[in-house]
Amino acid sequence: MISRSTTLALVALGLTIVLSGCSRDDATPSTATEDTMTQTDRNPFELIDAEAPVAERRPLEIEQHGIKRIDNYAWLRDENWQEVLRDPSELDTDIREYLNAENTYYAAATDDLAELRETLFQEMRSRIKEDDSSVPAAD
Repeated sequence: MISRSTTLALVALGLTIVLSGCSRDDATPSTATEDTMTQTDRNPFELIDAEAPVAERRPLEIEQHGIKRIDNYAWLRDENWQEVLRDPSELDTDIREYLNAENTYYAAATDDLAELRETLFQEMRSRIKEDDSSVPAAD
């Protein structure tokens, strides 16, 4: 049986491969006009009905080693993050709401990729021996 970490690594690899195919090389000029562009010619995120969430900026001045900097998104890091890892219900409400909005947007953005994601996962899984329990050692 494939370990959970191996499965997650394969899914991450598959998503990287899929998402890398979504970008276009802007160095090559496109001859397509707006009328002749197909869905694959356009930015895939333009086709999503959902609005991308934008994290609120809450400036926090931090001084480290005599250097001051502003972290606008420090509020997204829960102060009791270790407790949150043990019990996710402890996550601050503002952070939870923002993460839920991002997850909803991601689901809408990648909904049409579910079949492809499963196909890639099955292809990668078929190339791994089911009894692999660790990373292969160098010869």
